[in-house]
Order: sequence, then C-alpha cells, then structure tokens
Amino acid sequence: MPPKTKNNDKSKHNEECDTGDRSSDTEMISILRELLVQQEKNFKLIQTTLFNSVKEATGIQISSLEKDVYSLHSRIDALEGKKSELEKKLSNSDTKVAVLENQLGKALEEIDELETYIRRPCLIVNNLSPEHGKTDEDLFVKLCNDKMININMSAEKISKIHRLHRSNNSETDQSKPLALVVKFAKDRYRDEVFKNKKSLKGTRIVISELLTKRRSALLKKCVDKFPGDRTMRSIWTDNGKILVKCGEGRALQVKSENDIDQIIQENFSQALSITDH
Repeated sequence: MPPKTKNNDKSKHNEECDTGDRSSDTEMISILRELLVQQEKNFKLIQTTLFNSVKEATGIQISSLEKDVYSLHSRIDALEGKKSELEKKLSNSDTKVAVLENQLGKALEEIDELETYIRRPCLIVNNLSPEHGKTDEDLFVKLCNDKMININMSAEKISKIHRLHRSNNSETDQSKPLALVVKFAKDRYRDEVFKNKKSLKGTRIVISELLTKRRSALLKKCVDKFPGDRTMRSIWTDNGKILVKCGEGRALQVKSENDIDQIIQENFSQALSITDH
C-alpha cells in the first residue's frame, strides 16, 4: 500500500502548486486591470486638460480675430463713406469744370470778337519789298495809286504803318519781305483798298485782313479741309468773318472746327460724289 500513499502525496502537492499559481495569476491580472484603469483615467485627464487648454487658447485667438474683423469692417465702412463723399465732390467738381470751361470758351470768344473789332481798321500787305530811300508809307501810297483802280491814297488817310517781326518758324521763307500792317484813319479808306485788292492780281503782292491768331488758324483749316479747288468752293474773309461758298450756293460763316465738318457734310458731299463719277 505504500506506493499508493506516495502517489496521493504527489497529487496533493501538485494541487497545492496549481492553486498557488492560479492565486498569483489572479493577483497579477487584478494589478494589471488596476493599472489599465489608472492609465485610462490619466489619459482622459490629459485629454481633458489638453482640450481645455486648446479651447481656451483658441477662444482667445477667435476673440482677438473677431475684434480685428470688427475693426476692419468699421474702417471699410468709414472708407466707403469717404469714397461716397469724394465721388460727390468729384461730380460737383466735374460740373464746376464744365461750367468754367463753358465760361472760358465764351470769354475767349468775346476777347476774340473784341480783338477783331480793334483790328477792323487794319489791313496786312504781303510781299511788298522795301526800297532804299523810301518809307513804307510812301511805298504803300504808290502801290495803291499806281496799281489799284479808282483809289486816291494819301498819307493823311493812313493812321499807322509798320512791318511785322519775322516768325521763328523754320518753314517761313526768310527771304520774303516782312509783312506790312496798315492802319487807316477811317474804315471807308480801308474798305476801298480791300475791295480793290483784286487789282493786284498778277503781282506777288497780296492784301488781306489782319485776323486774330484764332481766326487765322481757323481760316487755314478751312483751306486745308474743304474739298476741291476754286471751281468748287470759295473761301474768304469779310470784316473778320470767315465765309465759305460751295458752287452756286449761299455763303456760310465758319465760327469753329465743328462748323467746318457740318458744312462739308451738308454741302460738299453731293459735289464730291458728282466729281467722283
């Protein structure tokens, strides 16, 4: 029976060992579970702390950004208000400029009319060469009496006479004699000479009215822009007025460049079409 006793003792010993091992495993598992629970709590605590920190920091930044945005909106509103005011002022300025330009245009026209009136008693003589020992007055009186029909000119009929200064324009012929300006004592003496200027045809001498710079430039534009030759149109001046005539039509006055374009469109388009055919 002894062997049987030994086996029983071994079995009991093995059972005790197994029981001890299970007990130690259970404790280990329990410890691990506690550690896991603690770790989970720590993780949640850290997560909560980070979230609150981020939230707080983000909240401060958002608040700051909101203030900046509000400030920018206020500035934009202020700029829009200033822009509206400037646009109104600009509109008023444009209106004032238009009014001033209109007034300036009228003032220039009035000045031009006044200057034309002052120049009314004068004529300008081109290509009358000076002669040694003779005054310009002597030369002009001789020209009128020798070359013009029914003209009895004398020094008493002349108020002033002088040569113009030569222009610095490079296109001007420097060999030509200086133009001679004659101011007559009375308008009728001036008119007699001007009406008989055609008597000088065939000579180099040309007599014309003493126009203002504005009207001289406008007359040149008429000559340059009106189509055709002298058989189609006539351009001349009368007491400072610039007149143009198309064919057998009536004389039309040119006061501005706009008049030139309008007269060409209304009176010369038909003549041009006939010439083209």
